[in-house]
Amino acid sequence: MKRGEIEPREIRNLPPTMPHPFYIHGFLFQVTSRNNSPAHVSRAADPATGLTVADLGWKSTVLVWPGETVRIAIDFSYPYLGDQVYMVHCHNREHEDGEMMLLRVTA
Repeated sequence: MKRGEIEPREIRNLPPTMPHPFYIHGFLFQVTSRNNSPAHVSRAADPATGLTVADLGWKSTVLVWPGETVRIAIDFSYPYLGDQVYMVHCHNREHEDGEMMLLRVTA
């Protein structure tokens, strides 16, 4: 990650699994596309991007369904001094307790 950039990332929820609310501490992102969404999501989505109304605007959390790939753009342009440390994790409580977390540092 580079300070001052808006960087794309891809979040995949490989089946078989459950929906995962993916959360990033301290940084906002925009959902740019969804692929392989379940039928109930696809029916309410823009056919070109796969986005639903719930995907619009800046987010800290996005729900990723089993088998789905969600692309996001993270805003690293905040003027913090020093290294920027952020944590990402699933917001399902049992997954947080099961160490389903990741820390990253950017300079």
